[in-house]
Amino acid sequence: MGAKRWKYEEMSTVQEIIFVDPLDRAVIACRRTERPNIWTETLYSQPDESVNIDGFTIALTEIFANLPEEE
Repeated sequence: MGAKRWKYEEMSTVQEIIFVDPLDRAVIACRRTERPNIWTETLYSQPDESVNIDGFTIALTEIFANLPEEE
């Protein structure tokens, strides 16, 4: 995730970077702040959580709905 993330962060037009981890059923949302070169990072890993992506809200249960059941 590191090298790819840094490349996206260097692009001035990118405001959000969303990483989806299907194995851990987690989402990491990286968002640019108003301060130069400062990003926030939020981990969503609880099944009842929802992620807001550019004004669109989606539940983790929807993101991972088509994955096989966990063992």
